[in-house]
Amino acid sequence: RELLKRSMTDQDRFSTWMISCMTQLMEASRSTYQAFDETFRGSFPAVFERCARQRITEASTFIAQQQPDP
Repeated sequence: RELLKRSMTDQDRFSTWMISCMTQLMEASRSTYQAFDETFRGSFPAVFERCARQRITEASTFIAQQQPDP
């Protein structure tokens, strides 16, 4: 466990802390949630869907062609 703590970067520590805080807030408010393997849906799915649609419409559809190996 100590090796894991020493190998974590500041970004890792911040991400872990943020997830922990968000989990505590969601549990305290009795919100529901699912893993990100499907579509995240909390207690307010309409709000999330609206944000998701907005991001998708602004996403770039450009796909770079693969370059052949020399």
